[in-house]
Amino acid sequence: MKQERKETISNTDALSSEQVEILEKYDHESRFRVFDQRWMALLVTLIAVGLSLYHLYTSYFSAPVTLKHRSLHVAVVLALIFLLYPALKKASRRRLPWYDALLAFVALSTTIYIFVDYGNIIQRGGLPNQTDVVIATLLIILVLEAARRVTGWALPILATLFLLYALFGRDLPGLFRHRGYDWNHVANFLLTTTEGIYGTAIGVSATYIFLFILFGAFLAKSGMGQFFNDLSLALAGHTKGGPAKVAVIASGFLGSINGAAVANVVTTGAFTIPLMKKIGYQKNFAGAVEASASVGGQILPPIMSRRIHHG
Repeated sequence: MKQERKETISNTDALSSEQVEILEKYDHESRFRVFDQRWMALLVTLIAVGLSLYHLYTSYFSAPVTLKHRSLHVAVVLALIFLLYPALKKASRRRLPWYDALLAFVALSTTIYIFVDYGNIIQRGGLPNQTDVVIATLLIILVLEAARRVTGWALPILATLFLLYALFGRDLPGLFRHRGYDWNHVANFLLTTTEGIYGTAIGVSATYIFLFILFGAFLAKSGMGQFFNDLSLALAGHTKGGPAKVAVIASGFLGSINGAAVANVVTTGAFTIPLMKKIGYQKNFAGAVEASASVGGQILPPIMSRRIHHG
């Protein structure tokens, strides 16, 4: 575990051991694998770089038809999640178990199926065959499991409740009752239409948000985080209540390139909270200012992406 901790620290932008522990405690996205097998690390790198190049290519030229484009985006991201995020908190972060490799392969097979059988899927037009239902069922399970690994239990549980509502809503009383749908109908809707899993949210992600996050990653790795901190200090550090204003500005800047509230608090809060305490703010108030600013900062990427979309 100590070796894993050292490996993780070396891959989180030079954060201290204490900061890494805070990130991993409150931010599921920070609990990723760091492989000790060079070929495995190279494989994950190639997949990630390939996906990035694909999105850069489609942004400049043109994307394939909507269903293919979105399914490829979802499948590769799912594969990366299963390769990088362990199923359990205490699982090894240095080796890939066979079941995660299998899940990654199954995730990729969903988009292969759509590419290969796209013509027949369109011709069936809402009348799924057994293979459609099987692939849809696998995809739903993979999406729910990937969401659990990255975000925790809340989102998968909520999604499962809505799935159950679609299946058994006919048995509910009064206002909540609907005509009900069988599993074939639900599976077909989620897999073969652009209103289910491959809906508008995935469309925006595959077309705009991914590019923005990619740009943010370039900025983060090029040292822009420190530049944003210095710029915030220059803009507001000399004013009354300056450290609190610095926290807001720095968190907004940093949130525009990482989109993560916890990571925002850990990085900018490391210097803004002590500054606020130094000029007389109570420690609880200083922490609250930084937390509020960081939560606001994390919404900048989707807002800016939507502006690009409507522009």
